[in-house]
Amino acid sequence: MRPMIYLCLLALIGACASSTTSSGGGLGDASTAADNGNWNLGSEVKTTDGSGTSGDTGPSADGLVGDQGGPITGSDGGPGDDVEGNGTCSQPSKLPGTVKAFDGFAAGNKTYGKDTCPGGDAKIAGRWRLVDGNTEDPATVLTGATTAEMLTFDGNTFIDHIAGVDQGSPANQTMTGWYFCADASELASKDYGMHIDTATPSGAFGNSSGDVWFATVLMQGGDQLGIAVSDASDKNPSGILLYCRVGSTINGHCCNDPFAN
Repeated sequence: MRPMIYLCLLALIGACASSTTSSGGGLGDASTAADNGNWNLGSEVKTTDGSGTSGDTGPSADGLVGDQGGPITGSDGGPGDDVEGNGTCSQPSKLPGTVKAFDGFAAGNKTYGKDTCPGGDAKIAGRWRLVDGNTEDPATVLTGATTAEMLTFDGNTFIDHIAGVDQGSPANQTMTGWYFCADASELASKDYGMHIDTATPSGAFGNSSGDVWFATVLMQGGDQLGIAVSDASDKNPSGILLYCRVGSTINGHCCNDPFAN
């Protein structure tokens, strides 16, 4: 999902490129990633029952924690809706809550057959804009290989639109796919597994149709999301990509769709 990320590949992590040339696929761009010391990789946002219970291990170096509240819902409480904003920023339209049937997830030499969040994780549902990992501010211009990214989680599906520089040339890519929440009996980290159904154009930013990733997902409040991605369950992420929820206000600035006219 973008030039990216740590990837070396995830279902939302590996070793990637940091500037205008990407090697390996995945979300984001290593040059925009936050230092692991600022977001606690032990703070897991995923829930299986919508109760807001998480695997938090306490505050990290800057006081951020994984989950700070109950389930994320929209103005009408619908699971496909984004969190209602404060009225000062442009609000996105409601998502339909698209669900793809889960019939197993194959990665490497293993097939995962259990999904603890069938239909998707309501806490991450919505549209997310990539932000600079140092300032965490949507007003900071991205200058790495990824210059804009919009990641949308709808039900248990996702769409990732990336713009930037790939192999020295301007590039745009849109990926579609689905994810599941691994069970501890099959994957101790209980990470998300992500599968790319389509990548258009395939190969841009190192991402191709059929790629799979593993992702650790963190959250600060309801409007800031951190994702650490890898192309294998036994790899460690090299950084955390940070996103703001479209329609929210971060550091006094609106988090808007970077591709909106």
